[in-house]
Amino acid sequence: NSTRLKLRQKMTIKCVFLSDCLILTEVEWCLFQRYYTPTARELARLAQIQITPILHHFSESLAGAASIRAFDQEGRFIYTNLLLVDGFSRPWFHNVSAMEWLSFRLNLLSNFVFAFSLVMLVSLPEGIINPSKY
Repeated sequence: NSTRLKLRQKMTIKCVFLSDCLILTEVEWCLFQRYYTPTARELARLAQIQITPILHHFSESLAGAASIRAFDQEGRFIYTNLLLVDGFSRPWFHNVSAMEWLSFRLNLLSNFVFAFSLVMLVSLPEGIINPSKY
């Protein structure tokens, strides 16, 4: 009877510790999300702003392709197109970087939860989890 009481006390302490860790994990996840969401929105807005000139330049180039060739201005239009594409690549790169930042942080957080769960399972007394009972 005394060993069962000690076992229950140990399990209660571990469950309380587990719930505290889960609450801390949830708080940390919410803080990551609060930081990432406005940044991702702003970067998406910047990317949309940068793509409009590319589309406009492309449609104007298609409409005036005969005139561009007639006046031998292909090089100037290609150079302008490359500048516009480079301008679009900057916010896209930052957007990908922000996604990688969040992915790394969430992977790290999930690794900590997994490691904690593994330590909890290893530290349980022998016989608590018996698959042959079920």
